[in-house]
Amino acid sequence: VDTDLFRPTVGLDMDGILHLIAVGKLNRNKNQQFLIRVVAALRQRGIEADLTLLGSGAEEWSLKTLANELAVGGQIHFPGTVGHPETYLNKADILVHASDFEAFGLVLLEAMACGKPVVCFNAGGPAEVVVDGQNGFLIEKGNLKDFTDAVVRLWADKKLYRKLSSNARQFSKDHGL
Repeated sequence: VDTDLFRPTVGLDMDGILHLIAVGKLNRNKNQQFLIRVVAALRQRGIEADLTLLGSGAEEWSLKTLANELAVGGQIHFPGTVGHPETYLNKADILVHASDFEAFGLVLLEAMACGKPVVCFNAGGPAEVVVDGQNGFLIEKGNLKDFTDAVVRLWADKKLYRKLSSNARQFSKDHGL
């Protein structure tokens, strides 16, 4: 990870909205449907949140349909494939990652380099990158309640957020160029 390119440019956004981001092709394997359900679960808890899905792919239409069915269509953003993902990462509060299978989580390291804690499944490559409770949270695959709880915990506890953000940045430096 190029920690000169991927670096924090802004602090935690204090606009009262929880900004989540996921990066990857919009296909079934990346499991963005799960992340849309997380936004709906946050809304049910009274937390105003949005989700930016960076990337493009065959699932975009079905993801938009699901978001509308769950009444969170206005909170899910689809900028497509972008030239400077670090700009979007820096506008987010937390990287969320729900891939069914991921060999290695480069995007997780890029987000960490921007000082973003990660919430992801405890499987595959992401489990090699995220140290649970240190630079993010590892959640058992498919557990919507625990995944949402981890996001809420980071959002509600600013001291914890700052600690994990700092640890994430250091972790990325240890694995940077």
